[in-house]
Amino acid sequence: MKKILKIAFVFAIAFSLFSTVVFAKSYIKDLFQADDKLKVKDDLDGTAFLAGNTVNIESAIKGIGFVAGNIVNFDGNSEYLFLAGNEVNITGVVENDSFIAGSIINIKKDAKLERDVYIAGGEVNIEGNIDRNIYLMGEEVTLNGTFNGNVVVNSTNINVTDAKILGTLKYNDDASIKGVSKDIKTKKYENKNNNTYTFKDYIAGLINSYIHIAIVAVILIALLEKLFKKTVKKEIDSKSVLSTFGKGLLVLIGGPIIAFMLMLTGLFVSVGVIAGLIYGIIVYISTIFGVYYIANYIDKKYLNKNLNGYMLVVFGLLALYLVRLIPFVGGVLYFLVMVFGIGVIWNTLNEIRK
Repeated sequence: MKKILKIAFVFAIAFSLFSTVVFAKSYIKDLFQADDKLKVKDDLDGTAFLAGNTVNIESAIKGIGFVAGNIVNFDGNSEYLFLAGNEVNITGVVENDSFIAGSIINIKKDAKLERDVYIAGGEVNIEGNIDRNIYLMGEEVTLNGTFNGNVVVNSTNINVTDAKILGTLKYNDDASIKGVSKDIKTKKYENKNNNTYTFKDYIAGLINSYIHIAIVAVILIALLEKLFKKTVKKEIDSKSVLSTFGKGLLVLIGGPIIAFMLMLTGLFVSVGVIAGLIYGIIVYISTIFGVYYIANYIDKKYLNKNLNGYMLVVFGLLALYLVRLIPFVGGVLYFLVMVFGIGVIWNTLNEIRK
């Protein structure tokens, strides 16, 4: 999970100008879509931001596609693709580079990714055509497609069933690999991520992290009490939760790319650097906003104690950090709260702007 998150965060370096640059144009209603079940059939003339519980894309995105959801099915066409989901199924065409993250990733037989591909996932199955190099990380990787460039893998288990690899298959030396035919050129590399890290170190780091975030939370509430109250202004329901989570996931994956592109132009390097700092701050404080929102809901709905904001956040964060001790489930829950918190910050900023 830690490896997957590290790769996922590579997809994002900065957050800024999301409202002023992206939402300034009237046609953005077509390009920014978030819903429980989202199906896109019409072509989108520009960079698109799409999120939902289930997302089905059957159209052409004439720009960069930023897609996030629980289940994502991509059967369209996009110039560039940034995609994240619990289950990801790709049967479409990507003309340039692809960046994909998910628990289960299936690049099916009809899929054609025409340039470099970067993947981080749990279970990764590739049957389609990769025109250039592919760099992937996953617990279980199955290669059963056509690869016209190099295949660089970091995995626990690698299964090569009926793959055609014109370049070199490079994989970590501690991986279990099966099915490699003699006509595939292979090369092992040393996995240098074997540093000794004990459970005691993990607990100490977790405690230290909690102390720091709790102090920041108390200071933030003291300085921005009115702002925090705005986060719980509206009633919570399943639709608003999905919408907020979807916005948070889009900002986490898509928003930073805007700042990155600004830095690449050479004209807005300083803006990009500032954006990176803003993004880092937002990600860091996102759990505070997420916990504050959730804890307030629990207090009003079930406890009826009318606890103050300081107590809600301090004990809410403590509960979250204790849950993190649960293998896998704790990490997933923490990530979900973080993404939800980013969405809460987004909603709050929109409320202030009105």
